[in-house]
Amino acid sequence: MRKKLLGVCVLVTLLSLMIVPSVQAQPITLKFACWDYELNGYDMTLIAEFEKANPDIKVEVYDMPASEYPDKMLIVLAGGEDIDVFYAKDPTMYGGLVLRKQIMPLDDLIARDAVDLAGYGGNLENVKIDDTVYGLPYRGDFWILFYNKDIFDNFGVAYPTNDMTWEEFVKTAKLLTSGEGASKTYGTYIHTWASTYFMYGLQKHMGDLVEGPYEMLKDGLELAHQIQLVDKSAADYATNRAMGAHYRGLFEQGNIGMLYMG
Repeated sequence: MRKKLLGVCVLVTLLSLMIVPSVQAQPITLKFACWDYELNGYDMTLIAEFEKANPDIKVEVYDMPASEYPDKMLIVLAGGEDIDVFYAKDPTMYGGLVLRKQIMPLDDLIARDAVDLAGYGGNLENVKIDDTVYGLPYRGDFWILFYNKDIFDNFGVAYPTNDMTWEEFVKTAKLLTSGEGASKTYGTYIHTWASTYFMYGLQKHMGDLVEGPYEMLKDGLELAHQIQLVDKSAADYATNRAMGAHYRGLFEQGNIGMLYMG
């Protein structure tokens, strides 16, 4: 089984349904699972436009917190909940769904409805497993470094530049770290998603996240180890996992110098 790194979130089946006018005589309700529905207005817009184009289809939304989404979806699907359409949040989740046969191949539907896939470009190859399409790219994300200017000013540290390297990031995070306990200021925060830990290594060595080999992950894990466990300029993974907090809320508390997210 082959699976390349996904640089996009994956939407399972919905895109093929969206572009085909409905021919069903009876009203249809699609159960759709996503995360942070109220926070992310684009999902509301997407559903509104879909229902406008397909007046005999209604979308029932199952909204979940972003930090809990992969685990909750595993429980929902294992329990036999009748979810029709949902997002795969990352490559690990997507590959697992395929291995457990919890999502259906889309190739026959794509061929039946003559879906034009040209707009996906090379991204289509990123969602193929054994040359089979199980989901279609939903959106592309940019990775951005957010930083707290007040913390930088308080420590007299220069603001990050567009050409900042990962090595400079590590040094800067250490300079911004001070204090202990609840009053501690952290130089950065590394969220609990696999992508935030693997980013540095994957930028240097692209590879296959399903079959391996996994040498391309080593650099990213070593970087996180240096930041979290050696320099202690970020809370460790176990602490962040136990909190289960949203990265946005943590950053807005004002005691984290930098946050990279995408």
